Amino acid sequence: MLDYYKLPYETVEVNPLTKAELKWSTYRKVPVIKMDAGQRVAMDSSAIMSELAAELEAAGRAKAPAAAAPATAKQSGWLRRGGSGGGETSSGGQSAEEEAQWRRWVDERFVRLLTANIYRSWDETWDTFSYIAGQSHWNWASQQAVRLGGSLIMWRVGKGMPKKYGIDGDLRDALYREVDKFVAALGGRDFLGGSAPNLADLSAYGVLRAVQGTPTYNDVVAYTKIGDWLARMTVAVGSSAEVKATGDK
Repeated sequence: MLDYYKLPYETVEVNPLTKAELKWSTYRKVPVIKMDAGQRVAMDSSAIMSELAAELEAAGRAKAPAAAAPATAKQSGWLRRGGSGGGETSSGGQSAEEEAQWRRWVDERFVRLLTANIYRSWDETWDTFSYIAGQSHWNWASQQAVRLGGSLIMWRVGKGMPKKYGIDGDLRDALYREVDKFVAALGGRDFLGGSAPNLADLSAYGVLRAVQGTPTYNDVVAYTKIGDWLARMTVAVGSSAEVKATGDK
């Protein structure tokens, strides 16, 4: 979303073992975003996206009507400000309720299926943490610790994910079915938002790109119908708006 709206940002990679980069916070999960020179903090992807969308819309910068934070915490990040979700529509005629539905799908189904898949075997878990370590700016020792320690922990955790998340049958097949369901929901449109991505598009794209470089990502691209949408999203999002970090944040 930050790249799509060309909002400059710095990235701090959090070591999943020590979480030393989060020593300033009692919240020990990612993502976390600091705004206004650290004066404001938002946590959880959906809540972050909704808060940013509300500000963009207020500033007249939204490329399409975007969802904002709702009144109830249970629905946080999914519905538009001041609406029940039934009447408003995005640029492609999709109702706010439908957009919220697919954002829930990303958070409650898609993320869980992807996570269960990237940790479904020792080899894939090792490949995943090798990728994570390789994308970081940590020193060699930290990278090796994350690669080995993270793999051992998540390989064990991964064994219980299918039962925990209610995933029946083959993990890859379950993932392919859900991805193709998402593609079918496009109904011939370029994006769920119609002519431009909405927050559901950006959310699904961000989650999938987060595992780019893993066998799971490669298989999803190869064995589902997501490819055309993915290519359109890559063009729509465009180049990164990330700026070089000036130090620990």
